[in-house]
Amino acid sequence: MTQLLDVRKMRILEAIVDDYILTASPVGSRTLSKRSDIELSPATIRNEMSDLTELGFLEQPHTSAGRVPSPSISSGPPISSSSESRGANSSGSGSPS
Repeated sequence: MTQLLDVRKMRILEAIVDDYILTASPVGSRTLSKRSDIELSPATIRNEMSDLTELGFLEQPHTSAGRVPSPSISSGPPISSSSESRGANSSGSGSPS
């Protein structure tokens, strides 16, 4: 996936991943529109989620369900530099002792 995501898509994708990690449930556009850090209408979020699905970042388990991160998201571009650094030192599989 060599296409770069715009800032809005990146924010929505990051919010979906964060919510999915917390709930292990599909994330809907209405849920995201209620977040204080995303000031977009549910319709706008649905359009962006549709684009992210076409790009392979998200999957929709059922027609009426929200979206979940795609397993291939790990092979895509980094979501943000802050999310890369959050878990960098916490893994126990660093260099051998």
